[in-house]
Amino acid sequence: MKNRVAVVICGVSMLLSGCAGVAADHRAEQQKKYNDLSKCEPIEAIGSASQPTKELLVSKLKSGAIAASDDNFIADTKAKTLQMVGWNDSVFDSIATCRVNNRQARIDAIKPIFDGVKLKTKDKDERRALIEAYSSWEAYLMSLTAAAKQDFESKLSYYKNM
Repeated sequence: MKNRVAVVICGVSMLLSGCAGVAADHRAEQQKKYNDLSKCEPIEAIGSASQPTKELLVSKLKSGAIAASDDNFIADTKAKTLQMVGWNDSVFDSIATCRVNNRQARIDAIKPIFDGVKLKTKDKDERRALIEAYSSWEAYLMSLTAAAKQDFESKLSYYKNM
């Protein structure tokens, strides 16, 4: 009888320690996923343009819009993954902060090119088209909606073809 009780106690303790090990493994795996989701890949440096040109600006605005859309997709995917892993406000804040910081870094990197082209643009109509194209690009980066994208592409095309 004592042996049977000892075996049962031993079995229960092994079961409980096994459950604790599984829970610890789950927490460690969850923390690893949280760490992965919190990582922020900063944007690649665009580089300064010693001679900002209309063509360079158009190219940078196009690529900046595509990259911002990609950043948004990645952030949304991370947020959805976070819901599946288990919600964590701190991790979500990291994801959102990364998106905002990258968007602002993209604007800050392209603004000097825009300013340089604007200084060199003397034609009043072309200057207006330039400002409208750049402003619509900024608006698109802030909203990333289909309507803002269409407006940006239309204004950029008009400016490019002047």
